[in-house]
Amino acid sequence: MARSARALARARHRRPHPQRASRARGPARHPAHPAAARHQRRGCRNRAAPRRPRARGRRSRPPHPYRWRGDQLSRPPAADARTHGGDRVIPLLPALARLAPPHGQLPALLGLALPMAFVLFAEGGGLLLRVGLLLAVIVGWQVLFARIRGQHFGLEGMTAAILVGLLVPPASPLYQLVLAISFGIVIGQLVFGGHGRNILHPSVVTLAFLIFSFAAEGYGQGPDLPLFALVPAFVLLLGSGQANWRILAGALFSLLGLSLLGIGDLPGLMGSGLFWLGLLYFAADPVASAATNPGRLAHGLLFGLLAGLFATAGSILSAIVFAALMAGIFAPLLDQGAITVNILRRSRRHG
Repeated sequence: MARSARALARARHRRPHPQRASRARGPARHPAHPAAARHQRRGCRNRAAPRRPRARGRRSRPPHPYRWRGDQLSRPPAADARTHGGDRVIPLLPALARLAPPHGQLPALLGLALPMAFVLFAEGGGLLLRVGLLLAVIVGWQVLFARIRGQHFGLEGMTAAILVGLLVPPASPLYQLVLAISFGIVIGQLVFGGHGRNILHPSVVTLAFLIFSFAAEGYGQGPDLPLFALVPAFVLLLGSGQANWRILAGALFSLLGLSLLGIGDLPGLMGSGLFWLGLLYFAADPVASAATNPGRLAHGLLFGLLAGLFATAGSILSAIVFAALMAGIFAPLLDQGAITVNILRRSRRHG
């Protein structure tokens, strides 16, 4: 009994281990705790709390308030002078800056200036009304999807609005244009994640919708564009690299082969501005076309073959639209075939 009393007395005067004392005394180790003052009044030892041992390894952080923005992460906008209650004001200047080359659509827009001026001189101010309405609808859908997904706003739909406005008849009902461009921009582009992820050009989807749904309106005819009106677009798109020369060469080679077989009218098709407009903007689109070099050549061959065959049974515009539609659908398959052939060739070379 005496030994246990002496051991208890020594334990009272012994300085305890910091971690063991923190487990034993709990609140007394932290002066900020409400119960710390009560423990101090009772005369408890080790009133000063030791420093907490630093956690080893990577510190766990709370979930960050980031949202997915395409191929990057963007923090939601804070409420400041440029926003209203945390809602982002549409940044027009960055959207315009993203149109600059080499990846922007500024060369494509500049290439459409001469065809637009020619049609504007032939038809009058109706072209501006159509293009303005189509652009307003496209921007509305893009702003809606950008707000839902937390993405940045872009003006990539300007090219689609100008192309559709150029190629539809002057007396087109406006409600049909609104319905068609809504279908084309949403189904053809925005449901895939926006510009750069679509597999079809939204203008092709829009024109195909109009030709299928409203055949009596004559949407498959198109304007009579002269060949010289597409020379600036040819130079700008090839010079900026947005139109690959392999696609153009493949299409011309297919048309030459059909002409040698006596199929189609090669001079009439080659001399039409509509054919070059569809070849440069629909078939050679850097997003909707094939991505590998052999795939691009095959893409051009397929487009030229289908355009030459379809032109024998219909108008040039409808032939170009459906040829671009079919070639765009088969573009991923052409790329996959080119990659498979390359893998087999390298495996045979290296064993």
